[in-house]
Amino acid sequence: KRVALMVLCRSQSTTDPRKGEEEEVFDKFMNLKDIVVWIGESNDTIDFDKTQVKLSQYLDKYVDDVIRESEPVELVLMFDEAHYLLRKLKYTKENEERSMEALLFRLVRVWLRTVRPACSIVATFSGTSAKLKNFRIASDPDPNHETDTRDITRLVRSRGVGLFPTFFMTTTIGCLRKKGGAIKIDGSEYQQAIPYGRPLFAMMESRNELGKENLFHILKRMLQLHKATSAWKGNTSALLSILGTRVQMGQMAVEVSSNLIEKGYANLTFADDKTATICFMPDPVCARLAMCMMDNEFKMDGNLEGAEKKWWVLQAKNLYSNGLCTPEQGDFGEVMVALYFLMCADVLRKKDNPACDLRKYTKFSVSLKALLDLLVNGGKTEVNSAGELAGEEPRSDSEAKGDTGRQTETASDMDVSNDDSRDSKKVKVDKQSITFGAIQVCRNYNRVYGQSWKEFKSQDYLKHLYKSGVGFYVFPGCDHID
Repeated sequence: KRVALMVLCRSQSTTDPRKGEEEEVFDKFMNLKDIVVWIGESNDTIDFDKTQVKLSQYLDKYVDDVIRESEPVELVLMFDEAHYLLRKLKYTKENEERSMEALLFRLVRVWLRTVRPACSIVATFSGTSAKLKNFRIASDPDPNHETDTRDITRLVRSRGVGLFPTFFMTTTIGCLRKKGGAIKIDGSEYQQAIPYGRPLFAMMESRNELGKENLFHILKRMLQLHKATSAWKGNTSALLSILGTRVQMGQMAVEVSSNLIEKGYANLTFADDKTATICFMPDPVCARLAMCMMDNEFKMDGNLEGAEKKWWVLQAKNLYSNGLCTPEQGDFGEVMVALYFLMCADVLRKKDNPACDLRKYTKFSVSLKALLDLLVNGGKTEVNSAGELAGEEPRSDSEAKGDTGRQTETASDMDVSNDDSRDSKKVKVDKQSITFGAIQVCRNYNRVYGQSWKEFKSQDYLKHLYKSGVGFYVFPGCDHID
């Protein structure tokens, strides 16, 4: 009877498994740190033959140790964070200097073709770079053709004729995940929204690790910055990252998509031989930073500055007109309308969040009436004698004192039935208390197959949606929406 073992392969300083779920999934762990340091982190020219021999010996030793423990065996090797294998390396072969993209990746694939009577191996490579699917088997080195067959010490299978399709899985990490978390009830609206977004940021917030330093690194990653902080305005990937975070700019070239996935916060949603489509998941941390970058008075660490809203609109127009991205439905109108909605709301938020540093924009909600007036007025504000924007109702005492919580309905404002049935909840809301709280717009592909919107009328659902700070485009072809 053959034994199947799952092996997690990582470039780490330790081979100890991580606690938790990984121990339940994987049987063994392989540490590739030493071999990667020796080969992959060197900028010097390496010897091709010696490199191939050393890598093969390293991997063979691990497999031999496993076979001695349980023979025969079937191994499934999972190369995690495999983009570190894609580095372009310089090497010498037959006294000639050459270079090759993904040299380590190709050599590992050649090693996998070794015939082993007592062991069969299947390998998967996972990572945040779409480049993993770019390297064809036909371009791999072939020992059967490049080496004198009398000197071959191992049998090597012939090259395959094709690759398995790229596989991926997108998990809803945003506002619709039904999971409890440490939500700061007395915190700002921004703090209350964080648990509904990216789990990593929710964990960091619970540990008080989302301070200025880490937020600066997050913003630099969004702007694709690795050196100078002033170079982002001429970077197409940076523009698409900020605009996409707020309104989903659509699809773009595979290379740009790969950069936004590998070096930013985009998520892969589909991949084949020719395309790689992405989206930006609900994420109030990134959305708030993108909102700050659309304020020309915003500064961070003195070097990183935002830009005015008209400039961002022009960038979005240029990106579409130059064909650098394509909106989801083929019409950029809905994207520009969503951006207009958010920017008008930003104008009102700026009034409620006067600081110019990271304390800015921690209150998301704005008066719906004031927002509608601003939308109708072309985004231009008019200030009345009381110093308030035209159309905005007078602020309550708690708001005037800087209360960052959203308005609480009184008994006269809301009447909710005690009946727990979904369609029996009747809500009355004073029009003066209605607020708009979305700071980003994402794609929503929830399907409604019933004859009503009962599921969407749940107060728990709506509260979950509202507190996350997310608005949704609706999917096409829905009779209920149409």
